[in-house]
Amino acid sequence: MSDLKLIFYQLTRPVSYLFIKHKDKYIYDWVVPSVTLAALSALSYFMSFQLIDMYRFLAGVSGFLSSLPGFFVAALAAIATFNRLDIDKPMAGENPPKVETLINTQYRDVELSRRRFLCMLFSFLAVQSIVLSVVGLIPESFGFYGDGKINVSGNVAYSFLAFYFFFAIQLLTATMHGMYYLGDRIHYG
Repeated sequence: MSDLKLIFYQLTRPVSYLFIKHKDKYIYDWVVPSVTLAALSALSYFMSFQLIDMYRFLAGVSGFLSSLPGFFVAALAAIATFNRLDIDKPMAGENPPKVETLINTQYRDVELSRRRFLCMLFSFLAVQSIVLSVVGLIPESFGFYGDGKINVSGNVAYSFLAFYFFFAIQLLTATMHGMYYLGDRIHYG
């Protein structure tokens, strides 16, 4: 395997959570955020929210998200070092989650333990919150709005909002799923 391919593999592992194979996982990652975004978009349309106000809200959300990476990294460290052997057993069920993993020089599907699942989840959440914090700076930094008006085309403005809020909702959904595992599911088989 080439060094460049190995480096790419290593640098993209924090988002490997998105590639976990399980029959219901796409619902958490893609369906719930899509439906929630559609509902919020409809609500904002019927409530006649101003585009400039949605960008101001985005700036506030981005500021909040910038405080989350430290919490996610702390959760990751706690889970990685948690001294409880039962979370290292493969996850229960007839179709346990799997992820493709590079072992030596071959890719193999590996069944996940709760520890590995949670480590992958909180690693992903840390990276996603960092990316969303930085992406949230784009509108103000590049003059999307100012002087009480939007300075980019409507298509660009709405596309950016949809992109940003979809991934912010995905982050919230994944966080809630992780809290379910830490607060409830981890305590029984």
